[in-house]
Amino acid sequence: MCPSSVRLSPATLDQTAGLPELKYDRASLRPGIVHLGLGAFHRAHQAVFTHNVLSQLPADEAAKWGTVGVSMRSRTMSEQLGPQEGLYTVHERSSGETNVVLIGSVLRCVVAGGDPAGVV
Repeated sequence: MCPSSVRLSPATLDQTAGLPELKYDRASLRPGIVHLGLGAFHRAHQAVFTHNVLSQLPADEAAKWGTVGVSMRSRTMSEQLGPQEGLYTVHERSSGETNVVLIGSVLRCVVAGGDPAGVV
């Protein structure tokens, strides 16, 4: 599990004992998906699905499908995920255990009103 004093980011991954490694080269991901509204449903389901698919694709195919999230109004998600360069964890619970999954499919989040060029 990640120590609470260390903020998750590519630079701190070596300090996050217990997190599984990504099965794709996140540094080679390019934007291929733009998602409007990077809310909890997207982060818990759609981005996890994308993460799982990236884990199974050949490296040259996976590199084409990074996600850029677009917030239409609020800066909150951009401020939260920005310092983490889009990395976050999902906790998957079952009756007997909780698995922590590192999600790397989201590259960044931009605010439409604050960065229109970043959206296009």
